Order: sequence, then C-alpha cells, then structure tokens
Amino acid sequence: MIDRTYIQQRYDSMEVPSERVMLAMQKSAAYFTAAIISTGTSLAHYPQEFENEMRFLKSTFDHQCRVYENLQEISTHIEQEGHVLDDILFAAAMHHDIGRFRQKPIGWHGSDGEWRSEANANHPKYSAELVGLLLANNGFDTEELSEISSIIAKHSSYDSNATPNQKYLMLADAVDKFSGYAPQRLDTNRLGRIKNPLERMVDIYEVMMYGFNKARSLDILVPYIDGKRKEGENKFDELCVSYDVDPKKAIKYFFEHYARPPTLMQRLKRLTRNFKSQWFRSSAVK
Repeated sequence: MIDRTYIQQRYDSMEVPSERVMLAMQKSAAYFTAAIISTGTSLAHYPQEFENEMRFLKSTFDHQCRVYENLQEISTHIEQEGHVLDDILFAAAMHHDIGRFRQKPIGWHGSDGEWRSEANANHPKYSAELVGLLLANNGFDTEELSEISSIIAKHSSYDSNATPNQKYLMLADAVDKFSGYAPQRLDTNRLGRIKNPLERMVDIYEVMMYGFNKARSLDILVPYIDGKRKEGENKFDELCVSYDVDPKKAIKYFFEHYARPPTLMQRLKRLTRNFKSQWFRSSAVK
C-alpha cells in the first residue's frame, strides 16, 4: 500500500541531478500525499473501494518513478552522441500522469465512473495544466514551465514534429509498458477480475506489445529499445511460469486473437469487457 513514508523512501532511492529536480520531486510527493488523504476521507466507509483506489494511486506513482529512471538510462545512451537531458525533462517525468487524479469540476453532471474514464483519457492535458501550478516559483521560469507542460501534454500520442525532449518522455513512458509495468499490472483492479491465468498473461502481453510498437515508432535508440524488450520478455516468462501458463501459448493466443483484425464476436467481447470495467470503476468510487 502507498503512504507518505513509501513515497519518501522511493524518492530517496532515486538519483537527483539538481536542486530544481529535487524541488519538483517534493511537489510531486506533496500532490500524491494530498491524493491519499483525499481518498481516505472520501472513501472512509468503503474499505474495498478505498483499497482499489489506493492500488491505482500506487500503480501511477510507481510508473512515474520508473519513467524517471528510464530517462536516466536513456541519458547514458544519448550522452555518447553528445546530447544531455536537462532538468526540464526530469521534472516533466515526475508529473506526467498526475492529471489522472484531477478533481471533478463544479457543475459536473455525469457519474463518478464517467469522470474517471474521462480523466484517464485526457490525463496528458490535465497533467500539463496542473504542473504549471505545482512548479510555479520553484526554480523554473515561465518559458521552462511552458516547455514542461508541452512535453507532458504530448507524451501519449506520436507527433512527427515532436521535439527531442517530447520524444524522450514518450520513449521512457512506452518502455515502461513492456519492461517494468507487467508485474504491477497483476495488482490492478481490472486484472484482479480476470480469473483465467492465460487471459491474465495475454492481457499483460497486449500492453507490452502496445508499448513496444509505440517505442519503435519513434525511430530513436533502437538498440536500447530492443534490449529493454528482451528484459521485459524475461519478466513475462517468469510471470507465466508463476501462474502455470506456457509463455509460448500465451503469445500464440495473443497473435491469434488480438494482433489480427478482430472478428465481430471478438469486438462484442471487448465491448462487453470495457463496459464491465467502466461499471466497476463507477461503483468503486461512489
């Protein structure tokens, strides 16, 4: 479970290149701590819903930390080409998903579940808006804050005109989906409701392939990406063994049912699964 101590210990274990990045980490820590307190207050009488929301908070926090560490790895690779990652990019990494926890606006008339789905879908935009408020007067000038917001706003969708910093955050984010995210995905609410071990592994592999294809589409640091894919595949094999699933069978199932254009029946099954997922989240936060 995530709490203030967990956040602080995780940040203490990470290398910090400058005082400005340290301040950015402190602001990120304060934001997640506030989200924990808010969750505890609003769901005090709903223990299962509270646990689900805390898992989501921890998953997002851990993901941001791994993306930050991926950028440190990327930094060692691009330094060989004469490039250096700056404080702006590291600050962006520590806040790129905070928009997932944005509060509902005054006048919102939809359900809580609809708001959560909308916040997740548009979290790059909301994160970009929030980071300017969090990092104001903390060592970054107006121009730098604008660049941080721009990097965050575009981290989820490929843009052929993306700046190098935007591409590096996209890459670090995508790499986590196929090298570090898989084990944690077992602890998310949706996977917790998938009882069949084979389907669990296929779901994880689908996310891994999405991340890998996104990373390769950037057409940068290909050897690094391929190395991280191998690392992710080794973790995936270990997970399959722990759930008594043949990795080759899971991968074959993925390519037969997900990688090809879906049939009408498969589309209906996916729609049903997505509807159930949205309904569950709606009931979890009421």
